[in-house]
Amino acid sequence: MKVTVNQYIQACESCIRAKHSNRAPVGLLQPIDLPNKPWEEITYDLIVGLPLSEGYDAIFTVVDCLSKMVHFIPTTSEATAVDI
Repeated sequence: MKVTVNQYIQACESCIRAKHSNRAPVGLLQPIDLPNKPWEEITYDLIVGLPLSEGYDAIFTVVDCLSKMVHFIPTTSEATAVDI
């Protein structure tokens, strides 16, 4: 009987539309905390695979999260974390 009921529900279009979600309800969105002053919070990235220019083949980018000011620092793709 269980198999027959499951087959009927899977074939019934209105049953599929009215099916309840088995997930927990989502919570309220949490606002992102903004930094209080410039350069208090930063993000960074390393762009590699660029053509060689004046001995550099990569760019280290540092972005301030508050003002969105960016610094582009030329470097090489062989640079280690200590070099950066």
